[in-house]
Amino acid sequence: MRLRSAAPPVEGCLKPTECYRVLGLKHDAEPRELHRAFKRLVLRYHPDRCGDDPVSRARFCEVTEAYAVLKRLRERPAPTDEPMDVCPRCDRVELLFRTLGGGRMCADCLLNRRRRLLPMTLWESIRCVGVMALQALALYFIVSTIWTGDLQHGAAAMACALGGFGVLAYHAWQADVVER
Repeated sequence: MRLRSAAPPVEGCLKPTECYRVLGLKHDAEPRELHRAFKRLVLRYHPDRCGDDPVSRARFCEVTEAYAVLKRLRERPAPTDEPMDVCPRCDRVELLFRTLGGGRMCADCLLNRRRRLLPMTLWESIRCVGVMALQALALYFIVSTIWTGDLQHGAAAMACALGGFGVLAYHAWQADVVER
């Protein structure tokens, strides 16, 4: 005996505008209309009713996904200061957060952007060690200046610190350019 089952829909692949189009509704449809359209289409394209037809199975999954996205958009309570909206990078309906550049992204896109920088190559890790060495040297010169009162150590500390921060700023700027 062969069991038939529809593949579970992957939420978040459809934009809200596409979800309304899939269900055949206008954007200002009431929740009751949304539910009726979903029931009508699910009964029409259900795998138990249509058999092994791949077109109806794909349509069933699309309708189920569209309903899940719209239901989640309508039912999930949004905080007053951070409204749910469509993420400009992935087009999913999520709670958006402000980024350092002034834009807004969902948590997944925000973390994915940072996650790309984590697996460092050998060159990147050597560069990080070099920057840390410059900062440690600057700290040593600062402590030495305070302890001995010698201004030459203070100038060396400032040069090391500015060099380390300059390298960090340059690479942060380069990473931001690559990410765009």
